Amino acid sequence: MEVSRRNLFKGMTVSALMMSAPAFAQLEAPQKWDAEYDIVIVGGGAAGLSAATVAADEKLSAVLFEKQSFLGGSSVLNGGMFTVAGTKEQEKQGIKDSQDLFFKDMMRAGKNKNNPDVVKAFVQTANEQYAFILNKLKLYPDTVAHQGYQSVPRSHHFVTSQVLTEMAAYAKKGGVKIETGAKVLRLVWNENHTRIAGVEVEVKGKKQFVLAKMDFSHYFRWLFANFRECSLIS
Repeated sequence: MEVSRRNLFKGMTVSALMMSAPAFAQLEAPQKWDAEYDIVIVGGGAAGLSAATVAADEKLSAVLFEKQSFLGGSSVLNGGMFTVAGTKEQEKQGIKDSQDLFFKDMMRAGKNKNNPDVVKAFVQTANEQYAFILNKLKLYPDTVAHQGYQSVPRSHHFVTSQVLTEMAAYAKKGGVKIETGAKVLRLVWNENHTRIAGVEVEVKGKKQFVLAKMDFSHYFRWLFANFRECSLIS
């Protein structure tokens, strides 16, 4: 199954995390994998849960491993502000905003050293994610605030715990398997040593090798090369 670049941009799968985590020691591919999925997601914070919702929408087989006994990660500590431009909530409050103005503000804040293509993609994807929260998760902002570099108020406040809970429920309903108390121990090479193919994970005291069948490596090389040039995206 083909997965669009725009949808991939919405969430980080294990391939991305593997390429960005050299601290993990990489193991040889096992003779036999204990389980296999289209994608393996490491971490149950906002990024991991976003990846899980995309997997559900794309009808991919997926598993998410979270080492803690609960989901949320460091995302539970954030303020719940979602930055997006040109929304009905802004319109209700008489705030005139647009993706173009959002783009200009971000470029200005980055002193025009940002990669404009990445910033533009981020701005556009923000609206898609916002629509997902409203239309699929049925959650709505309680206020729109003015922050930092913004020309106009565009930080939409949500209750973080509600967003994380609903994302997890949406992913599970879409067939994503979510394992808490599951610690990813190592990344695992494919047999040709051309890419990371899976993980060694410990679930309930039992170690197993789990394969991620889909190869996103070519895409994520592009993604991280551009993200390094755009420090505003996090």
